[in-house]
Amino acid sequence: RAAAAGRCGTMSGGYIPRKGLDALNNYKYKSGEYSWLDNRLNNFWFWCAEQLPRWMAPNVVTMIGTTHLFVIAVLAQLFDPTLEGKSPSWVFLVNAWCLFVYQTMDAADGKQARRTGSSSPLGQLFDHGCDSLGTTFIAIGLCSLLGLGGHWQTVSVLATVQIPFYLCQWEENHVHVLRAQVGNFGVTEGQYLSIVLNIATAVFGSHIWKRTIAGTLAALGMGAVPVPSLVGDLVVGDVSIVIGAVFPAILALSTVLSVARLTTNFARALLLTAPLWLQQGLQICIQRHQPARDLYLANPVPFIVVQGVLLSHLANRII
Repeated sequence: RAAAAGRCGTMSGGYIPRKGLDALNNYKYKSGEYSWLDNRLNNFWFWCAEQLPRWMAPNVVTMIGTTHLFVIAVLAQLFDPTLEGKSPSWVFLVNAWCLFVYQTMDAADGKQARRTGSSSPLGQLFDHGCDSLGTTFIAIGLCSLLGLGGHWQTVSVLATVQIPFYLCQWEENHVHVLRAQVGNFGVTEGQYLSIVLNIATAVFGSHIWKRTIAGTLAALGMGAVPVPSLVGDLVVGDVSIVIGAVFPAILALSTVLSVARLTTNFARALLLTAPLWLQQGLQICIQRHQPARDLYLANPVPFIVVQGVLLSHLANRII
């Protein structure tokens, strides 16, 4: 840890200001409770960490996982640059594999750090900094498989992953516990659900998300099932976005309630969320207003990556 503090000191006046370095040197990581899936995968993650050579730095493990998420964004730009679900099936299988590797490495890097006695606050910052960028890459893959294009649904998906992530770091900043779950459902469940969605898209094609609920039931031989027209006319992809937003919305709300309950100056704490809302507003303005809108619709992936880098920077500052 002393060595890590020394390395931090070389950054004085750079990306991390002196006040941030002092906070970093005194930082003690405390995670929230494990989710249902965390408890069942924990032994597997320990086994994965034990397969890694002891000379491999935990930050290298983190970077391996994050690089796999970067591959998702690259494949989207190469095969589906407008995010309309045009990628070949094998791309979604690769995306599923990349998500699995990222999730496993993200869980194993901390175990590798403790196993090799190389845990440090700086390593934790690097880990969470990579996660903050990786959330946007995951969102790009989801937007591609759902065929959302550069429309409002894409902005909604981005908000669904970016807002809770930032608010969880904001909560930790005030209550000193980093939560990634609500009850028995957490980020791990969400990541594995993304893996399942990619595999389903590879098997059945991205067109399944464009069908209506009634059309999907008919294709499954269940056309006789009575469904109100108001429900039957809903598009499966749009319904999936709404359902997928439930947990992130609850997680985000719970962070606000937690900070309100455990801090003495809630108004001041809320001010620290202002950069997040400005970033989200910029994202909306780019999608809705000319001349940026036409460029965004034609090339959504580069725009989204830039927004992801901005969100990552803001999250790192609050970490």
